[in-house]
Amino acid sequence: SELANDTQITYYKNTALKDENKKRKIGKTDVLSYLFEFLDAYDFGTDSGEEISSENKSLINPSVLGLIFEKLNGYKDGSFYTPSFITMYMARESITKSVLHKFNDAKDWNCQNLLDLHNKINDIQEANAIIDTLTICDPAVGSGHFLVSALNEILFIKSELGILVDEEGKRIRDHRLSIENDELIIKDDEGEIFDYQRDSKAKVRIQKTLFKEKQRIIEHSLFGVDINPNSVNICRLRLWIELLKNAYYREDGTLDTLPNIDINIKCGNSLISRFGLTDELKIKNIAVEIENYKQRVSDYKENLGTKRDVMQSISDLKDKFRLTLKAEWKVQKSLNEKLREYVAEYKYEGLSDNLTLLAIKNNYGLKQSLFEDK
Repeated sequence: SELANDTQITYYKNTALKDENKKRKIGKTDVLSYLFEFLDAYDFGTDSGEEISSENKSLINPSVLGLIFEKLNGYKDGSFYTPSFITMYMARESITKSVLHKFNDAKDWNCQNLLDLHNKINDIQEANAIIDTLTICDPAVGSGHFLVSALNEILFIKSELGILVDEEGKRIRDHRLSIENDELIIKDDEGEIFDYQRDSKAKVRIQKTLFKEKQRIIEHSLFGVDINPNSVNICRLRLWIELLKNAYYREDGTLDTLPNIDINIKCGNSLISRFGLTDELKIKNIAVEIENYKQRVSDYKENLGTKRDVMQSISDLKDKFRLTLKAEWKVQKSLNEKLREYVAEYKYEGLSDNLTLLAIKNNYGLKQSLFEDK
């Protein structure tokens, strides 16, 4: 904005910008025109380089967010963009097996594939409830590419099993879902791609069903952690974009509100764990504390509670965990002091502390439990 309006810039010698004869542009142009030409030369509708139709060129494929993030910030942090065909494969292989396992375990069946499962299901409501218990966490979520693929795969599986229903529990019979190039495609019985129209009750019903299903899955089944705060923000944005694809107008003419999903996607180091999953937590009323936290999170997601309440609940819970760690640290410190005294008493000349410890353990009958605690 500080440049003068008549500022000229020379086309880069290896520019990607072409003239009417498909040759590289040469000469000079004004800066603003160059900028718009440069942006318009890029295809934001795909992340894999394949040709797309001109009418879709103006649409931004959300997966491009991950590619942009990698180019801007990823390399220096060791973050690399995962192509769509890989996340599609990962989601299909893992989630299909998980769904089959859940049904076989809950119903004592022996289904080997989705077709077997489809032929077994009688209770649609129960089947949806079983799939809705899926919990998927990406411990290095990046831009959220895998979570989006997982979201699409769950919806596809529900469609394949014939259990995709609207809020009244009625099946979506006249439309089928498929996944093409990591995109969820909705087609009718005649193969026509679904096109939302707010003045059509039938199409509003399908749009609303997809919105509500996506919202439920994003809120209750998808979780992610990343050490990079920029990744976390892009992941949240990407999930919201996936939801916005099926935004619909309510009867009062307003759009349905987007859910609060910042609780599901967290910034942190997933490689470090202070507590084991099976550890007994020595915190008073821990079960009650966790239930209160879950209720506040639920209220926050439904826009019934405030973020301040949730953050305060998380802070209080963390403080209790820190007190437990502090108590364990005091015990560890006491053991370390005892061990140092023992090493000093039996110090071997010319040996390191580690070799001294080994010699003490082998020759002087030091209690095995002390070494295990150390």
